[in-house]
Amino acid sequence: VFDSCFASPSAAVRSAAQQIADDYGRRLALLIISLIRADHVAQLARPSWSKAHWELWQSITTIHAGGGLLAGAMGPLAAAAAAEQLFRCGCHEVDLQLSPYGAHLPLAGLARTAPADAGASLLLDFGQSYLKQAFVFTGPDFRTRLYLLPVRPLYHNLESTQTSARGLAIAVADRIIENVVHCYQLVADMVWPISPSISLSLACY
Repeated sequence: VFDSCFASPSAAVRSAAQQIADDYGRRLALLIISLIRADHVAQLARPSWSKAHWELWQSITTIHAGGGLLAGAMGPLAAAAAAEQLFRCGCHEVDLQLSPYGAHLPLAGLARTAPADAGASLLLDFGQSYLKQAFVFTGPDFRTRLYLLPVRPLYHNLESTQTSARGLAIAVADRIIENVVHCYQLVADMVWPISPSISLSLACY
């Protein structure tokens, strides 16, 4: 619904959508700047980080932005606003690129961790609301192919059945395990051999 706002017949709706994209891009840039500059205030805000964490960010010059929010019409607009903000703040060395994988960026990253000689390997991206699933297959020609599977709702109705944070955490863990088993069986029925190694991405908001 939000994506359609960028092509709305209403100028007011298009303007509001553009403003959201611009704000998102600027805030993304400010987050990147705080990580790269690693000033005293930023470091106080993350007491659990070691010196190595900050040094890693200070060494990064190329950032690939992706995910569901940036997969549609907002992506190029937000990326342009972020690049402009980075330039204004003097971070000329940072190259922010919009990933061509969009919402499937975590799956593309996971595909790089799959064993090359394992045949098919299951990839699971556990997001905030949905599970994105795929498998990667390396054929006899050594070309790696990524096959996307249907998106699954993940935590539907869990909160209404739990009265404590601990109970909810246990229920979420159980739901994750159930989905891993289901997806593994689904892929095993389609392709063989399938690797016993499963690659997971977990949203930890």
